[in-house]
Amino acid sequence: RNYDIEDALYRSVGFPNGTRVHIIDHPTMYSPDANNILLFLTRDTGQNLSAGTMNPIEFTDDYLSRQSRDIDHAFYLTPNDLYNIIRLIEFYGDELQGPFYTEFRPSAEKGFLLFYLPATVLSGDKTAE
Repeated sequence: RNYDIEDALYRSVGFPNGTRVHIIDHPTMYSPDANNILLFLTRDTGQNLSAGTMNPIEFTDDYLSRQSRDIDHAFYLTPNDLYNIIRLIEFYGDELQGPFYTEFRPSAEKGFLLFYLPATVLSGDKTAE
């Protein structure tokens, strides 16, 4: 691994309950290990966060369209993954916040860019189709 995945997980600890953390990198950490580290970091907070890792080639529009909008999402991408950064910005538009950079100095050169997508607030009387 080239980028500091532990820094991304530490940065996620304060996110709202239910937030899904997506870490896109190659080579990537084994997804269950990343999730277990996040569970360990949040064990005393009462938060129910989850983390998953994937290779950039798996980060597709189809993947993004399958993400629930009932919860927040945090997307960590490497600064040189311009293709997927543009994909993410175009897919979610103005709803997407960021990029945010690590504030942890030792990780500055190897820190992921963070893009944050708050949950969609549902309103109105629309029925499911």
